Amino acid sequence: MIQNIQVLENCSIDLWVMVHLIWQPIHYLFRGSSSSTMKKVANVDEYIDVAPKEVQEKLRQLRALILKVSPNAIERISYRMPYYEYHGRLIYFGITKAHIGLYIPLPVIEEHRKEIGPYYATKATLHLPLDEDLPNELIKMLVKAKMKKNEVSAR
Repeated sequence: MIQNIQVLENCSIDLWVMVHLIWQPIHYLFRGSSSSTMKKVANVDEYIDVAPKEVQEKLRQLRALILKVSPNAIERISYRMPYYEYHGRLIYFGITKAHIGLYIPLPVIEEHRKEIGPYYATKATLHLPLDEDLPNELIKMLVKAKMKKNEVSAR
């Protein structure tokens, strides 16, 4: 039993993030999120195209911002959401009826919690309201912080 706990402590960051990334889309599916967010898509362009029209431009802006800050990031779909990889997992985003979920693997959000303010949702999640402008400077700061952590881990 103690050995199992030690194993979980050693992998708790990855395990917690993976459980969260699986749970979020399922949770919103049953809460009545837009069915377009749950369709299987092949790439980020397709993800944005099937999103509700009123949020497509905001998703394009978020995508452009992430790629501007991290031009070498690899863009793909993971867990039916846009995902960016840069020396490991960098950032995910997903649309719900009420917000855009921004998922950044631990511990970046917790380390910047004071700056995050009302966008904080969980240890690895921000909720960006659909009726507000994107907090561009905050997103840039968090992506850069995660990039630095990934670079250090890759050495």
